[in-house]
Amino acid sequence: MPASKAQQKAVSKYMKENYDLYQIRMPKGRKSDIKAHADAKQESMNGFIMRAINETMERDNANQARPAATGSKEPVRETVPVQTADPNQGRGVRKYRKLTETAIRGIDLAKLASSIPYQLDIVDAYGQEALAMLMEKARQQGASASPGGT
Repeated sequence: MPASKAQQKAVSKYMKENYDLYQIRMPKGRKSDIKAHADAKQESMNGFIMRAINETMERDNANQARPAATGSKEPVRETVPVQTADPNQGRGVRKYRKLTETAIRGIDLAKLASSIPYQLDIVDAYGQEALAMLMEKARQQGASASPGGT
């Protein structure tokens, strides 16, 4: 079912108020390389690009030399705490909240099925995999609520 004009307007307003848009240019063919890499890591292109930016900024900040507190002219390397969901996946992987049964009960599945901003909030809090699972649950709930159970 296509989104209504009102819903499209609401999503547009939400995106404008909560996200910055930045266009990047790259050589022809590079986009498909990035997309293939992101797909292999089971993340969106935007998610991959944001992870790459965050990891680079963390690494740059960790490697930035600053004067020692003792007054010595020796540089000190500052360590940055890193959140990792899987230690084998490297630094800077976003760690999401755990999707518990209590959390699931607090999520409005009907709203989730129809509201893109709500879906974005769920991804921000629990991650893409959790959203996929919850969307399936919403579809099942919607199918069982329809007349005839289909």
